[in-house]
Amino acid sequence: MRKINVKGQANTGAIRVMKNSSVTIKNVDIECLKESGQNSNMYGIYASENSSINIKSGKIHTSDCACISTNGNDKPGCIINIENGELTNDNSYAIYMPAFGDINISGGEVQAINMRRGNLNVSGGKISKVAYSKEDADKIEDYPTYSGLVWLGDTVAILSGSNGYIKEEGEEININVSGGTIERSFGTDEPFTVYCLDTAAFNQTVKFTGVAKEDIKIVSHEEIKEKTKKSYTPKSQTTIFVDGEQIFPVIEESSEETGE
Repeated sequence: MRKINVKGQANTGAIRVMKNSSVTIKNVDIECLKESGQNSNMYGIYASENSSINIKSGKIHTSDCACISTNGNDKPGCIINIENGELTNDNSYAIYMPAFGDINISGGEVQAINMRRGNLNVSGGKISKVAYSKEDADKIEDYPTYSGLVWLGDTVAILSGSNGYIKEEGEEININVSGGTIERSFGTDEPFTVYCLDTAAFNQTVKFTGVAKEDIKIVSHEEIKEKTKKSYTPKSQTTIFVDGEQIFPVIEESSEETGE
């Protein structure tokens, strides 16, 4: 396996996949390192509009920025296929998905995922928890309006209703799990956390299929607003479904239905 050590400016990619392009990673070990004095390293792969990334084998390791990142302004976005190999990170998430597109995991290991848009389909492989403890993670109340990658401690963090990203009413994030292993987050019982930021002008829907309700933690915008000291005004509402059933906001039963 060929090994490549890369040093460079933060927020750029060791590999940049440009518009309407595709890259396949096979039998390559890529490690992104910090330059002296830098706060963070570059991304492993940075993908642009209407592109695809195919991980067949090999390794990508980064210390701060994500192994794979997409562009939140792009539509259509990026298709990420993980068939084998390892994506690991010391202080962040292996995949950051702020764009339209799909993450398809059928094998290999991916060390945690952070999503603002798109779809996650897991049929095999493993999504492992972050390498750092929850005590060392960022707190969502400190970043309620921040548009970039927040270093939260969840195995799969979903930041819904993000201003600047959601441009249509009812835009969906879909999480479909039919196989594989998803580790529970540090210090919690749930592998999935939905942070309902709701700062966008339009409502967003998050739909889970093949995921148990007890594996989903929901942080409402009311809870974020109560804790934050930042200027933060929710404008919309996230609605969450599990296997077709709405679980958030909770639908109150009428007095007629309860017989009162």
